[in-house]
Amino acid sequence: FTSLTKESGDIKGDNIRSVVLDRDETLWLAHEKGVDHLDKDYTLIKRYTSDPTNKNSLLTEETDALAITSDGMVWAGSQYNGMTIVDPSKNKFLRFNQIEDEQYGADLSLAGKINTIYQKGDVVWLSTREGIAKTKQQQNEYKFSVYRHDLNPENKFLLNATAFLDHNNNDELWVGTETNGLFRINGKTMKQVAHYIIDENDDKSFSSFGVKTLHRSNDGAVWIGTAGEGLYRYNKNEDNFDRWSVHNGLPSNSVLSIISDKDGAIWMGTRRGISKLQKNKNIQSFEISDGLPADIFNQGSVAIHMNGNLSFGSVSGLTTFDPKAIVINQEAPKLAISSVEAIDYDGNRSPVDFRGDQFKINHEIQTLNINFVGLTYNKTAKNQYQYTLDNYLNNWVQNGNDRSVAFQGLDDGEYTFQFKASNNDGVWNETPYVIGMVVTPPFWDTWYAYLFYLASTLGLGALAFVGVSKMRL
Repeated sequence: FTSLTKESGDIKGDNIRSVVLDRDETLWLAHEKGVDHLDKDYTLIKRYTSDPTNKNSLLTEETDALAITSDGMVWAGSQYNGMTIVDPSKNKFLRFNQIEDEQYGADLSLAGKINTIYQKGDVVWLSTREGIAKTKQQQNEYKFSVYRHDLNPENKFLLNATAFLDHNNNDELWVGTETNGLFRINGKTMKQVAHYIIDENDDKSFSSFGVKTLHRSNDGAVWIGTAGEGLYRYNKNEDNFDRWSVHNGLPSNSVLSIISDKDGAIWMGTRRGISKLQKNKNIQSFEISDGLPADIFNQGSVAIHMNGNLSFGSVSGLTTFDPKAIVINQEAPKLAISSVEAIDYDGNRSPVDFRGDQFKINHEIQTLNINFVGLTYNKTAKNQYQYTLDNYLNNWVQNGNDRSVAFQGLDDGEYTFQFKASNNDGVWNETPYVIGMVVTPPFWDTWYAYLFYLASTLGLGALAFVGVSKMRL
């Protein structure tokens, strides 16, 4: 990994909130000190800052959203106040404190954060906490259409929209929001087409209210990063979603940026490093210990270079790397159980002898703790686990990096416990560790107890018969 940081003197600000490449493959970075423009060798071309006495400067220094439209204009949205459109070739600046609707006169204040700026065709879209504005691409003069949530309360997608994405090259647009989930809208009529919300009876539904980023991968699939529910992929034919979370190996359920590499793998910036979803659906993750400058990456702050390199913006600088240079640890972990512990209803703990291919516990055990491990020699804290218990569970349970499981209130009978583990790069040992388990019944519920009951019943019956016979005599 190659990092550019404020401390190294490469860039002015540390918190890289947006990363954009222009047609010449030069790099534009938005941060808390303005905008830095770097050449292909990451040498500074020009630094854009704010000067209250100079109209040919950014309106405000703290820059968040950044976009370069097809005509070469640089749109810089403030973290707190306003927007500036820069023509780098002429060093001209257009600055906006608010946007007025050219036809109806409604205005959209830019006093707060500009969440995102997006171009679809010749239309540029931008969003704030209060609403959405769009305009045709044109130099020097922009005529906006404004759509405010307070004037259109039925359109919840207008409130704090965070991300836009083209939908199949038609008039429709995907819109992610901060608190109202995911929408598809008609970009011409500005009407809702679909609203994706949680359905507790459908595990394929979209279950997040907070959308952080949207991305279309090389195969045309739509990917959604959320504020706390992980990563989603939209299945067009079924109109539903697949989901990945910490239980599938993600280091964090906050997925803030998404990009596809040239081989089709999905890369994510999260609140706990950078992750790669491989084509086989294994997840490989990287953090500070792997050479990153920070573990917290920023919303939508990612770009792919012509040579295939990826650049991610974090709270502590920019990280650039070649995905093909990332080596995957192909050695699957060896599997072992480290301990088994039984806890009775009085809270007494006792170890269980698990040597061999089966162990026994009695019916008086309230809780059974099984601790297991995937044995590797490389960043074992990243290992992932899954388990099942035949005759008790009907599926495999994703256990994240937790190496233990507890079962309570097991009925007497025979069970089979199995677990699998992956290494730090998501390579699984697909041959599970298997061990049998027997919960012994109480004495009164055993076969020999029932044999005793039968013998006793027969004996009593015989005595009764003899007694009756004597009375008759």
